[in-house]
Amino acid sequence: MNLDLHLTTACNMKCSFCGAWEYGRQQEYITLEDARAALKAGRQAGYKITTLTGGEPSVHRNYTDIIQYAHSLGYWTVVTTNGLHLTDEMLAVYRKCRTLVRVSLHTLCPRKHAEMTGGDTLHTVMRNIEKLRENKVNLGLGCTVFDKNLEETDALAEYACKSGASFIRYTPVVGIRGAESMNLEYDFFKKLLTEISRLCLKNYDLMERKTYGREYAHSITRYMLTRRCAGGSGQHIIYDCHGTVVPCSFIPESAGLCSPASDGSAADRFRRVYQNMDELLGVQQLENMKGRCGKCRYKTSCRGGCMTTKLPAGLAAADEQPVCMYSLISEICGGYDAEDRYKLENYWCSNFIKKTGASDRDKVCVRRLPVWELNFRFGADRMEFVR
Repeated sequence: MNLDLHLTTACNMKCSFCGAWEYGRQQEYITLEDARAALKAGRQAGYKITTLTGGEPSVHRNYTDIIQYAHSLGYWTVVTTNGLHLTDEMLAVYRKCRTLVRVSLHTLCPRKHAEMTGGDTLHTVMRNIEKLRENKVNLGLGCTVFDKNLEETDALAEYACKSGASFIRYTPVVGIRGAESMNLEYDFFKKLLTEISRLCLKNYDLMERKTYGREYAHSITRYMLTRRCAGGSGQHIIYDCHGTVVPCSFIPESAGLCSPASDGSAADRFRRVYQNMDELLGVQQLENMKGRCGKCRYKTSCRGGCMTTKLPAGLAAADEQPVCMYSLISEICGGYDAEDRYKLENYWCSNFIKKTGASDRDKVCVRRLPVWELNFRFGADRMEFVR
């Protein structure tokens, strides 16, 4: 469903937790021809959404051309940007192509922002967020979370709500490339998800949602937490600026699951990655699963869960999942009464169905689940947000 297209390794920030800018020392860019070929092949393979990313995608010389080409093919286009570079031309193209612009914002403190990103640029980013809002661009915020900004979860949520963003998504940092020393554990995930859940309930009237029955909401919540890793599938795949097809940005290349440009056409490379992931999570995986995963009643559907909490940490696919999302969410929900648990499950169910259509019966990216997001209702009084 989602094709991530990496336009460049170059970036105008140097975030301490991100390896993209380190790759970008040579500042490599995808060619316009290759970008168009990748997008065309993606549509033929059934992908409906493309996320343009990097590096910082907006520094690519053909950035707006690529957005418009993706739009012409029928993609719903998302861009992930640090918000530092914004022009009138970009604003016009965002509006014309109905692009969702997800700005990465990790702190509201100028000093911490400078420490994290390598530059005193927070005022510029926040000014550009305001420009996006003023120009009625579909805006979202993304926050990479680690120990230095965990305590800002509520402040960032309030800022997102009041700045006109349609959502804020929190992503725990992954211990890969620039963040190799930041591998996070179960307790960190629990703290973050507990806080997101608390904010959701505290501001439930501001949350985007439909209403479903209790049993249905519970069953969809259980379903979305017990599916196979969606990396390298029809749900999610990556085409990088070198022409390499990658199952997931957070799965190390040393895992041997990628397909380089030398493997043939883009369609050939997509199929090679599908095959690699199917082999990784195949029948042999079920037979060799260890620890709690080997005894779990959901092992056939889950197959060990998210690979980004295993492979970057040096674990094998069959090793016990260190951050079992089903156990984690069950534990968090167990701390609420029946009514609040239903509210959370109804919110998660509603937004999961809205964004995925629950169309893939086998695979889900747990890092993109609504448990990590606060989705704000259109037309709500944003000034009523409560921390």
